Amino acid sequence: MQENQEQRKRPGFFRTLFRGINTLRLIIINIVFFFFFFTFLGVLGTIPSNTTVLMRVPNEGVLKINPSGFITEKEADIFAAGIPGIGKKSAVLVSDLVKAIKNAAFDRRITGLYLDFSELSGLSSGHLSELGKALSTFKNSGKKIYAYSVGYSIPSYFLASYADRIGIDPLGEISFAGFASRPVFFKGLEEKFGIKWNVIQAGAYKGMAETYSRDTLSENVRANLKAMFDNLWEKYTSDIAANRNISPEKIRTFAQNNNALIKKYAGNAAKAALEEGFVTDIASVDEFAANIGFADSKTFSVSVNTIDYVSYNANFAEMPSQNSIGIIHINGAITSIGTGPIDESAVSYKIAELFDMALEDPTVKAIVLRVNSGGGEVFASEEIRRAVDRVKASGKPVVVSMGSVAASGAYWISSSADYIFASPYTITGSIGVLATAPSFKEAVKKHLGITSDLVYSGQKPSYSVLEDPSQEEKEVRQLEVMHIYKTFIETVARGRSLPEKTVAELAGGRVYSGEQALNLKLVDALGSLDEAAKYAAELANIKEQYSIKEIKKPMPLTEALVKSILEDLNASALSQMNFADLKAFTDFLNLKSKKGIYVYSPEYLIWEN
Repeated sequence: MQENQEQRKRPGFFRTLFRGINTLRLIIINIVFFFFFFTFLGVLGTIPSNTTVLMRVPNEGVLKINPSGFITEKEADIFAAGIPGIGKKSAVLVSDLVKAIKNAAFDRRITGLYLDFSELSGLSSGHLSELGKALSTFKNSGKKIYAYSVGYSIPSYFLASYADRIGIDPLGEISFAGFASRPVFFKGLEEKFGIKWNVIQAGAYKGMAETYSRDTLSENVRANLKAMFDNLWEKYTSDIAANRNISPEKIRTFAQNNNALIKKYAGNAAKAALEEGFVTDIASVDEFAANIGFADSKTFSVSVNTIDYVSYNANFAEMPSQNSIGIIHINGAITSIGTGPIDESAVSYKIAELFDMALEDPTVKAIVLRVNSGGGEVFASEEIRRAVDRVKASGKPVVVSMGSVAASGAYWISSSADYIFASPYTITGSIGVLATAPSFKEAVKKHLGITSDLVYSGQKPSYSVLEDPSQEEKEVRQLEVMHIYKTFIETVARGRSLPEKTVAELAGGRVYSGEQALNLKLVDALGSLDEAAKYAAELANIKEQYSIKEIKKPMPLTEALVKSILEDLNASALSQMNFADLKAFTDFLNLKSKKGIYVYSPEYLIWEN
C-alpha cells in the first residue's frame, strides 16, 4: 500500500516533460513581450515633445546641409507615421532639404550654404531637378555655396557643381558611371531546370519581356536604351558644364578616359579631379572647413555660426490654409494587393482612397500626383487612372509630376492628368504590355518527383504553375495582351489629345528621357514638384497664398511601431549590398495579376553615392 502511494505522489515522465515545456513557453513569451515593451518605450523616448526648445537662426549664419540616412520623397517609404527608425538608418525628406535651401536664399541672416552628402544614400535621377532648382535659387541670391564629400557620384557631384568651392578627401574620387542598364536574364533556367516562362508581349521594345524570353538584349531594345542614355548623359554634362563654367566635352573626356587619367596621376584619383578642374580643394573635412574660413587652421574649432537644416526648418512652420494643393505619391510597383510587412508598392485601392479624401476635402483645390513608378498590374493602374478622372470631373485639376521613372502602367495613369511635368532625367513612356505564364512542371518532376493532375466540371480552370498552358490558352492570352495594348494606346491618345496613329508610333514599349518625351508631346513641360504645384494652383484659379498638403491616412501608433522596426532592419540589411540590378525582378515578382498580364518597365536609375 505504501509503495502505491509513493508511486501516485511521484510525477510521471510526460507530466514532468510537459511542465518543463510549458515553463519554457512562458519564459519565451515573457522575453518577447519585454523586448517589444522596452523597444516601445525607447521609441517613445525618441519622439520630439511639443516643448522642444527652438534654435534661433544666428545672424551671419551658415546653413549646414549634411544629412545622414536614406533620401526619400515620401516619409512612409522608410518611416511610418513620423516615428524614427530604431538604428542608424533614417529618412531624409527631399522636401525638407528643398524648403531649407529656398528659405535660406531669401533669409538675410544666412550668408552661406555648406553641403556634405557623404552619409546620404538613395539619391536618384528624380532628385536632381528638385534639389538643383533650390540650389540655383540660392546661388542666384549672390550667397556662397561650399560643398564637401569623401567622394562624388553622378547625383552628388551634380549637386556639388552649384558650389563656389568643392572639396574632396585625399582618398576620394569622382565617378560619372551610372547612366546604364544591366538587366538580368532568366531564359537559361529553362535549359538548366526545365522552367518555362511562356512570355507574350505587345511591343518590340518591351525590355521587361526580354528578361524572360532572351539571354541578351535585342537590337531594338539596346538601340532604344542607348538613345535614351545618350540623351540623359548629354543633358547631365551640359548642366554640369554650365554650373562649373567648363566645356561639356571636358566632362565627357574625363568620364570616358577615367582609367587613363588615374594612371596619369599615379593612382591618385583625388589629384586627377583637382588637376582636371572638377574640385577646388583636396582636404579632410576639418581641413576644408579651415580652407574656406569656417574653422581655425590649427585647432579646427568652428569659427562661424552654423545651424543645421532640421533646426532651421523648425523656424518656418507652415500655417494651414483654406487653399491647399494636395500631394499624392505613387511609389514603387503598382499592384492591387499590398505585399509583405514592408510595403513599398503602390496599392491601387489605397491610392484611390487618397483621391477620394482629397475630393471630399474642401480646402484641397487641386492635386499634384507625384509619380515614381515603373508601372505594374493592368487593372490596378486603371483603377488609379479612374480615380484621376473622378477628381477631374469634380472640377479639381490634377497635375502629374514625374520623378525618377514614370513608365508603362505609371504612364497609363499619368496620361489622363490635366498637365504633366517631367524632370529632364525622368524615364517615361514604355507603352507596351507583357504576359508571363511560368511553368515549373518539368522542373519539379525532374528534380523533386512531383506531378499534378486535374479533374473538373464546367469551365476548365486556368492553368497552374505545375502544368504547361495549352496552345489554345496561349492564343487566347495573346489576344488579351493585344486588346490591352490597344486599350493602352487609346487611353494615352484620349488623355494626351493625340491621334492614335501617333501614339502607336511612339509605343511598342519604347522608353524616353524627360526631354525626349517633351519633344514627342508625351509630357507638357520640364519642371520640379514645386513648379507642378504652382501650375496646379493656377489651374484652380488660386489668386492668394496656398499651402502644400500631403494626402495620407494616419497610421495607428502600434502599427507604426512594428513597421518602423521592420523597415529599419530591412534598410540595414539592404544597405550592405547593391540590389539595384535585381530591383526590377523583385518588384515584378511581387505583382499579383490573376492572368499574368502587366504594364511594367524595369528601368531604374538609382545610384550609389
